[in-house]
Amino acid sequence: MRRASKAKPGIYGLLEAIRKRPGLYLRNPTLGSLNDFLTGFSVGQSFSPRAQDGCFPGSDFSSWFCWHHRAPGAGAGGWYSVIMDESSDERQAFERFFEYLAAYRRRVPALQYHFTLRPAQRKRYATSERSKAPKRLRLTRYKGERCLFLHAWWRDRDHLGWCMHTGFKSIGQSRRWLAKVFGITDAQWRKASKDAA
Repeated sequence: MRRASKAKPGIYGLLEAIRKRPGLYLRNPTLGSLNDFLTGFSVGQSFSPRAQDGCFPGSDFSSWFCWHHRAPGAGAGGWYSVIMDESSDERQAFERFFEYLAAYRRRVPALQYHFTLRPAQRKRYATSERSKAPKRLRLTRYKGERCLFLHAWWRDRDHLGWCMHTGFKSIGQSRRWLAKVFGITDAQWRKASKDAA
């Protein structure tokens, strides 16, 4: 009789194992080594035909981190330089990363707006952005936070599922941007607001 194989832990389980015993996974217990690991992990994921369940949502974490440090344009690795600047050494920076990761994972959505894009809106986006258009949008504000995060849902050979798109300082800013880029109407906002209530 064959034994059932034990489910492998997701990326958060792996990160917790790294936090507890970094010497088993990293060259050194430093933020630089961890950053190298996460970069390699992300590159490997980009070559996967499908996003893996539980994969580290690097762009989400980076966007959240940068918006909270008032550096929304800092890019995908913006958290690394900020944590290094506020730490006395690489070891302390390593510990701080996990403090921020814990705070990121504790977030609870307070408000969500969902939009299903019409064919004309998808065409508008594809034309203006010169890129394939998503099918749906999700705008989220988390408890205790002022900024909002927009995720887009794609289903094609390059994307599958929800991906971080951008962040906003306020509902007003997000409304103006969504109207300009996607042509989201007041009627769609009313429906999304009703569904979010």
